[in-house]
Amino acid sequence: MSEVKSISWESVYEDHFSLIVRFCGHYAKNKHDAEDLAQNVFINIETHKDSYDISKPIKPWIYQIARNLCLNHIRDKAKHREIEKFQWSKSYFATTTQLHIVALSPSPPSELIQQEFQQKLQNAMDQLSSEQREIILLKYSEKLTRNEIAQSMNLPFSTVKLRLFQGVKLLREILEDYLKNN
Repeated sequence: MSEVKSISWESVYEDHFSLIVRFCGHYAKNKHDAEDLAQNVFINIETHKDSYDISKPIKPWIYQIARNLCLNHIRDKAKHREIEKFQWSKSYFATTTQLHIVALSPSPPSELIQQEFQQKLQNAMDQLSSEQREIILLKYSEKLTRNEIAQSMNLPFSTVKLRLFQGVKLLREILEDYLKNN
């Protein structure tokens, strides 16, 4: 336990916070929730830093905590999805509180092409298994090595290598089909 105290937890926070915010953003889909999740990751790290095995790399441990918190967030959010469709606001022109429906996906004409591509990419990612999706996200968005991914997901290295290969191949095929047909 005395070895763990030699780690500068402030520098761990400084070195990894923005990376974890970005990682959480892939799950949360908005900046505010991503920042809240990242804060929770580092609160969790602070609370459980005595359980960290100093002989192992810290990056996979941090991403494992982040991944677990993000998956919990998605599960909890799914339970309350209907509530998020509405927003309460105080009207400036009336003395009563009114309920307004919030547009979930505004689509100004200038953003149609970008939105269409993003939707196709998201649809392609959705066709992958959840394991393939997470591995691709960790590899290409978060820049983790295959070994770090294996450690953070508690998977054998060979499984990560295979899922990454299969996922990228399937993603490429789906997007190539889309480009051929459009």
